[in-house]
Amino acid sequence: IRQSTVGAVASGPKKGRRRFPPPATLLPLSSFTYHSAVSIQHCLYHPPVRVNTVKQALREGRVQLGCSCFQLRSPDAVRALAAAGLDWVFFDAEHGAFDLETLQDLMRVAVSAGLCPIVRVADLQYALIARALDCGAQGVLLPRVESPELLEKAMSWTRFPPLGTRGFGLGPPQLDYEAVSMSDAIAHVNANILVVLQIETRT
Repeated sequence: IRQSTVGAVASGPKKGRRRFPPPATLLPLSSFTYHSAVSIQHCLYHPPVRVNTVKQALREGRVQLGCSCFQLRSPDAVRALAAAGLDWVFFDAEHGAFDLETLQDLMRVAVSAGLCPIVRVADLQYALIARALDCGAQGVLLPRVESPELLEKAMSWTRFPPLGTRGFGLGPPQLDYEAVSMSDAIAHVNANILVVLQIETRT
């Protein structure tokens, strides 16, 4: 905005007109830092919905490194893992003491830092799997898989119809406040969920 234009608007006599600060208080364009420019560019070119980069990389045969987390609840711990160059982190809700609110906060930080958040649920139950995904998990780790029939049900709980039976619960953790159609969002989330199995018994 040219300062002469802003000055004219600020000094206009009409009531109800928005009053801008005088030109002397405006910051020059040169005062914007490099990080501000990067942030603006990120906002302009942000993808419409989150892509599971780990699942994509595994399909391409690339190794992905990560670790578990079941005691550290600080968002800075998650950022440190990303800064160390890891690709994914799994939050242990089976042996850890995380509640859903803590999990959601940590997973939002993970995604923003470039990590794929995975949650190991405590058991193969619909409420545990679906709510972990609703909180922003890009993948779930299913422990103690022993029954093929129960595994088939659990897999269906990770996908929206027509591919599964998961209830519709899309929000900011999945869509990042982007304006997308319901059908596109469902198709994208279904394609980007990662499911990992733990078979812990011989029979």
